[in-house]
Amino acid sequence: MIRSTLWLFLLISISGCDRQVNIDSPESVVQSAVVTPSANASAMLPEPVAPVVFDSPVVEASMDAPVDAFIEATPEATPEAPVEAPVEASDSDSLSDSDMSASPMSIVEPPTGAFTTGRVRVAEPPLLALSAGLVEFEPVLVSDDGSRVELICCDADDHWTGEVPLDDQAQWNGLLQWATTVNGEELVVLEAEIQLQAPIDDEVDISPESYDRDLDSDGDGIGNLTELVEGTNADNVLDVSQDFLDASVRIPRVDPLSVPIIDGRAGDYEPGTTRFSGEWANAVQADVDGNRLSIDNLMFASEGFATSAENHHWLAMHDGTWLYVLVIVDDAGLHHFDSREVAKPWRDDSIEVFVDGDNSQLQTYDQVDDFSMHLMMLNSEASGSNSSSDATPNIFRSVNSVALPAGIVFSTGPLQGPSAPAEFASSGTNQDVYEFAIRISDVNIELGRTFGFELQIDDDDDAGDRDSKWGWAHPTGNGDDNDFTWRDPSFMGRAVLLP
Repeated sequence: MIRSTLWLFLLISISGCDRQVNIDSPESVVQSAVVTPSANASAMLPEPVAPVVFDSPVVEASMDAPVDAFIEATPEATPEAPVEAPVEASDSDSLSDSDMSASPMSIVEPPTGAFTTGRVRVAEPPLLALSAGLVEFEPVLVSDDGSRVELICCDADDHWTGEVPLDDQAQWNGLLQWATTVNGEELVVLEAEIQLQAPIDDEVDISPESYDRDLDSDGDGIGNLTELVEGTNADNVLDVSQDFLDASVRIPRVDPLSVPIIDGRAGDYEPGTTRFSGEWANAVQADVDGNRLSIDNLMFASEGFATSAENHHWLAMHDGTWLYVLVIVDDAGLHHFDSREVAKPWRDDSIEVFVDGDNSQLQTYDQVDDFSMHLMMLNSEASGSNSSSDATPNIFRSVNSVALPAGIVFSTGPLQGPSAPAEFASSGTNQDVYEFAIRISDVNIELGRTFGFELQIDDDDDAGDRDSKWGWAHPTGNGDDNDFTWRDPSFMGRAVLLP
């Protein structure tokens, strides 16, 4: 640890990871996969790829290392000897990732009145460069009293610099905003509450989630950054594109450090609810009307098969490169992979995933970006989870689909899901888990552009043909002839990835 009475440092770091898979045949057998989406994971699939680390606003206790943001406190009078305030007894040295989601915190009590100003350097967060790339953004520091701190661009490291006034407690409180100019007016697209205090003798981490990305100037339910990318007016509630409005699900963007591990273990519900906490807490769990993303439209059920109180549902998020999806299946614990008919994977426990990358909404598959595939729950008749890292993973391309994307990672968890509250579940056992990630460029999905999407569940409880089939967007019905999406992409639902 480096101690200093003159430096305060603030750290945000964003790291990403790569996934690699190879598909060998028309049946799309995935040979290998690497899944390392979270730095705090204890369970990883083989051979993690080295993370890519991006710079972000930083304050750290090192005068020699290049940093993204720092404060150099200037005393009114130079003391004869350095003044070091003791670190308060706390758990701050062992903060978890979730603890870092709050705004910056003070670690020590500084000497009152010793410091009056602090020098600040700020770098543009990667989110802006990755999301928009359309205009120039500038940082704005706004003090609690509404006054602004002038920042000057740019030094040799492309950082903005300025001085903030410290109060008699050697603190500065306010907002760090990133803004651009649209039609002569300032438009703020990101904002974070921050507190800077000098001196400190340890790092203070601020999670990227501290930024509010949902600033909405015109109150139309679509954030300023999204409207900027879409080319609509953030001050006009009536001009959002019909394409964007057609999407019933808006999938949020999360930091690469906050994505889930694709391991077939999804975590738990918040007590008394079916809303996920933990690694899937940041995923979308409801549509634009607030309806849960339930896969509860019964498409087919064999005679005498119980179909009440089914708790099938899905969640999703993305990090700009990968789309992450979780499917929860309410199952009585009866799983089968017995049909041994590669051409008919729907006869066994599985999910069907459909994507129309450009949302062409044709009535036949366009052989461009219309995808349809089956992910099986089990890896063999003897049971066991199915994973893209298996030697022979069970993933199948539907007959009308284009070749499956090279970038797909998945893992299932028979009975590895949470136990839903009684009013939501039809069985007393834990639920089944399907987790998968698709590289969005491989399926022709673009940020801010609506794409076709659908999830369906095949359930086999008696080691014969499937006993029921359920859909998210597909209309309800009860018969083998009520199954259209595999041959007609226009039956898919509509979703959009938020920038």
